[in-house]
Amino acid sequence: MADISASLVSLGIWLAWMVGAYLLGAIPFGLLLGYVIAGVDIRRHGSGNIGATNLGRVVGWKYFPLALLLDFAKGALPVATWLMYHGAWPITNYSVNLYTSVPALGVPDTAALIGLAALAGHLWPIYLGFRGGKGVATGAGVVSVLMPIPTAIAAMVWGIVAWMTRYVSLSSLAAALTLALAQITYTWPASFSPQHRAATLLALVGAALVFWRHWENIIRLWQGREGKIGQKAPSAPASSETPARSPNSDSQAATPGESP
Repeated sequence: MADISASLVSLGIWLAWMVGAYLLGAIPFGLLLGYVIAGVDIRRHGSGNIGATNLGRVVGWKYFPLALLLDFAKGALPVATWLMYHGAWPITNYSVNLYTSVPALGVPDTAALIGLAALAGHLWPIYLGFRGGKGVATGAGVVSVLMPIPTAIAAMVWGIVAWMTRYVSLSSLAAALTLALAQITYTWPASFSPQHRAATLLALVGAALVFWRHWENIIRLWQGREGKIGQKAPSAPASSETPARSPNSDSQAATPGESP
């Protein structure tokens, strides 16, 4: 009975951490900074995205690093603190099985699910009617904790592609694909073993989400209509209400592709 009670308490703590990660991930820092700094709703300007890139275009690029850092942190902090709570920082204690009630779930598995909850918060924030950003910066925060070396490789690819093409969207797509490939290559042949399965699956799911959220950007890239870094984004038509956007799109046509 004592073991069952302890397991239920541990499970409850994890579920509460998951909820907290989602609520933290759902905080729209780019949108809030737009209000605080300039008194504007950045959803009504530029691409309509709530992320750091659109904040930079609408309010000023000097605020881009702050918004990027905050979005990154809301992905990294829930995962890092969970690992610290279990004495698994950096991730070395792969064999720890947290809950007898969920026998297949260990520290890396629960940490990855917490990271996924934070990412879901950014993509579908409860505070904004479940219409959020594209999740690249928040996702980068999550994976930087769980798989730092593959993340570093993906970050280098992002920088190279951005420098060569000036497309933020293409850079994000390339980085997402690189992360998944780098994680599998770096951990092969144990990529789907208990030690690495959570990170590997998260990298694959994350890549799929990035491609899904960038679908309209992909179409514009194919048609040669995607804007580049440095181009001024046109403002969205002013209205008394926030413009409705499709779940797959955070940008208006022909605006510079963005991700963070």
